[in-house]
Amino acid sequence: MSRFHNKHMKYRRFPALAQTVLLLALLTTLQAAAPTVTGPQSTSAPNTAPGLEFDKKMIKVSASAWEQKAHGGVADFPPEATLDGNLKAASSWRAEGKGQWIQYDLGSVKRLEEIQIAFLSGDKRQYAFDLLVSNTGKDWTPVAGKVRSSGKMADYEPFKLNGAEARFVRIVGQGNTSEKFPDWINITEVAIFEVGTPAAAPLSTKPMRANSSPKENTCVGKGLKAKCYIGGYYWNTDNGDGDWAVTSPKPGDLRFELRQGDIAQWDKQHTHAAERDEISNSNHKFPLEEDIWFSFGLMVEPGPKVTSKWLVIGQLKASVDPGDNSASPPVGQELNAGDVFRIVVRTATEKPLKHNPGSKTIYTDSTFERGRVYRLVYRIRYSQKAGHVQVWRDGREIVNFKGPVGYVSNTGPYWKFGIYREPAPETFAVHYYDIKLGGPELAPR
Repeated sequence: MSRFHNKHMKYRRFPALAQTVLLLALLTTLQAAAPTVTGPQSTSAPNTAPGLEFDKKMIKVSASAWEQKAHGGVADFPPEATLDGNLKAASSWRAEGKGQWIQYDLGSVKRLEEIQIAFLSGDKRQYAFDLLVSNTGKDWTPVAGKVRSSGKMADYEPFKLNGAEARFVRIVGQGNTSEKFPDWINITEVAIFEVGTPAAAPLSTKPMRANSSPKENTCVGKGLKAKCYIGGYYWNTDNGDGDWAVTSPKPGDLRFELRQGDIAQWDKQHTHAAERDEISNSNHKFPLEEDIWFSFGLMVEPGPKVTSKWLVIGQLKASVDPGDNSASPPVGQELNAGDVFRIVVRTATEKPLKHNPGSKTIYTDSTFERGRVYRLVYRIRYSQKAGHVQVWRDGREIVNFKGPVGYVSNTGPYWKFGIYREPAPETFAVHYYDIKLGGPELAPR
């Protein structure tokens, strides 16, 4: 019995050659019947910034086939897995055979700017595929045939749709460069964007948005089900299961509370001695060798002074490349024992990274005031050659560090808001107000 579910073929698939012939015939017919939209291309610098991403909860997804454990597969990899915000291999859609497809129904006809696709092992192999669009779900117009991924990204990779008007978008697999599995198509995540406007420009020229929501700077849900939205996309949560972990007391206010024994899922799985309530944009990383700008209001609630040797209340975290060990943050914002506020940087040239480097303190304030809102602006360049950390507090520059920042990385870093500390008995709470991601316009004037 076949290892795939195929609702149209009752678990039987046409041979790959027959599928290819049928697909080519279909494309030829469609090309004659409808105008071809200018083809997409993988690009890290699109001509126009995408607008809002379509809400993944509102998109209907279907596929020609998918791997199922019940039919001989190693596990279940349904099409719905491409809309859950999870880039891990265990949450992906997989199908074998050239011509296998997955399609997305947006509910109504829209003008489409681009589609972002995260391929499984996309940094190790190139995928070939066709992109088609339709208003009806029956008559398809090819946007382009035999598009190729870059083979350099395991994250979302953008492909321009150039204003095509459609309700349905279909991806048709045409193989990949893997020696062992050359006929498979494996996708972990997909995001589709409508045509944007200048006001929708992302942080840099590289698109990094996903799971957009009108609830900007807001967390909904509680405990492990909390979802937080900043800069137009969903940030991953890594916290304990307490209802107090991350909340939004009012619009634009993200509050994190850490109590003794609050252990995040990652720390439990790795038996790591730490307490944590954090959110991160780890699925939508910042670029390497480019300025990263963001600003926010920071307020630590009155309470007992910190007893932990280390307590992090904001960090730029390095992505872990294959062979690397996880390391302490290249840029850390801390409030350590006795309520001493400091900013630190770390760097290392070892590759693969096996040892945790020490930190260099670039700012210290032993008179930090609880209950006071500090307005902070960060400008960070993650680079060995041109590293730069510039920080303003309440309109005054407090840091202008130039030197190596970060590790020898193939993938860009990401930021974490929240609390991460050495275990301690006291309850600790921090607020972040009016978080903004942007560019030099955030610098105090």
